[in-house]
Amino acid sequence: MFCQVGDIIFERENSPENGYRRALSAHYTDSPRLGNKDKTIYTGLGLDDLSTSLILNATQNTTPEKEIQKLEDYLESGKPVNFVLGNGRLVGRYTIRAMTVDILSANTKGDIKRARVSLDFKEFVNKIKRKWEDEEWSAS
Repeated sequence: MFCQVGDIIFERENSPENGYRRALSAHYTDSPRLGNKDKTIYTGLGLDDLSTSLILNATQNTTPEKEIQKLEDYLESGKPVNFVLGNGRLVGRYTIRAMTVDILSANTKGDIKRARVSLDFKEFVNKIKRKWEDEEWSAS
């Protein structure tokens, strides 16, 4: 197993450059000052972006069509999913923002046997911990 998205387990594609890409950001604002240059003020971290390209294979238990449909359901519902690496490390909770499917092989009936799925995620945060409080609260 390379990773797990929700309840879907993927294998890693056999190429050394394939893994996942995580982009981090921070937010700043500029405050104008009379007679001086603007003052830059750090306002906090942005949400992480994550993208990956993974392989779905037909097995005894499932088909790429079923797994692709599950991913489409996550995308359409906006439901956040866990992104877990093969070593069991939780990368975080993300929503799927974009999905591309490449059919790599199919049988003579047209059933998909192998597909590459490229996914773009955005970090999902619904709880904020304030520095001066010990408990989390939901931002709804």
